Amino acid sequence: MSSCARSLSFVAVALCVSITAAACGLDLEGAASIDPTPDASPAIDGDAPRDATSGGDGGMLTDANAPPDVNVSDTPSPPPPIDAAGCSTDAGCVVVPTGWTLGAFDSTQAAACPTGFAAAGAFNVFEGPNVPPSACSCSPCSVSTQPSCASGPVKVFFDFGGAQTCGAAGQPPQNNNTPAGACGTDLYTMSMNNLDIKYVPPPASGGVCAAPGIVQKQNVTYAAKGRLCQPDSAASGGCIGNDCTPTLPAPFRACIVGAGNQTCPAPYTVAHHVGSDVSYSCAGCTCAVTATCDGTMTLYTDGACQNGAKSEAVDGQCRNAASGTFNSYKYTGNAPTAVACQSGPSAPPSGVAVVGPLTICCAP
Repeated sequence: MSSCARSLSFVAVALCVSITAAACGLDLEGAASIDPTPDASPAIDGDAPRDATSGGDGGMLTDANAPPDVNVSDTPSPPPPIDAAGCSTDAGCVVVPTGWTLGAFDSTQAAACPTGFAAAGAFNVFEGPNVPPSACSCSPCSVSTQPSCASGPVKVFFDFGGAQTCGAAGQPPQNNNTPAGACGTDLYTMSMNNLDIKYVPPPASGGVCAAPGIVQKQNVTYAAKGRLCQPDSAASGGCIGNDCTPTLPAPFRACIVGAGNQTCPAPYTVAHHVGSDVSYSCAGCTCAVTATCDGTMTLYTDGACQNGAKSEAVDGQCRNAASGTFNSYKYTGNAPTAVACQSGPSAPPSGVAVVGPLTICCAP
């Protein structure tokens, strides 16, 4: 029973007493003159004779000869439990604490909001999100900075007699090309007559690529899903003050709702920590730029890259070497070709959070 209902009952009782007194012709002085003798105790059996002077059925029982027995079957049943706010929990009444609101909750998302709770529409909520690694993926990789074929050592292979297999490592096995494109002297300085030679270009370097992470929410699972509806008005929620007795069809239950993650107050101890969605971040994926390089090796007869220049292709092919003796070189890399970007695995989801967290508390 709500506090308001209890107040109305108290008023009704007071009116009844007043009417009875008037019917008996008793004023305050008359009431004080009632004989208190124990033998004249009033009877409480519903069939006892009434005082003829009482003014009818509303009068007091005053006959000293009334039977003293009490009919137990007429004793009213005890009322259902009443909480501190005067709300009968057995009757489906919910006491809404300060800072909380009344809500109709369906833990299955199976039904539309009931009458009286439908004006604002259904609010679908989710509980216990599980965000696996597959909730992130990689977007297509893109190259933001082109790589270069200019830097790095040029490997050298050779053979004798025109077989053009170039199966032996050069002496030295590579021209270091340090710094890139500068005049170098770390090369084979004896006669190259009757040699086959192969120059292998350095790999591409310096390229920059990106493969942003992509959120894949379709791979997120939840421990439970529910539907929350709010009353259209206090009247539609059956509320008088904080005491509410809504009429809800299954599968909806009357519960209290609070913002954020809270501890449910008794007796509404079944907690649902929910939100409207889940948010998280997917970091960019690792990636690498690939490209095909080639270039030109220019050989000089002097040690300062000035005289007797002869050029050799640097493309990994075995060819007859230029005849002569050379003491310096310069390597020039061509523009890279077949530039591509390869992405690695995606990073795991991070910063997982519930969007719009609410706490829904229901009675057991």
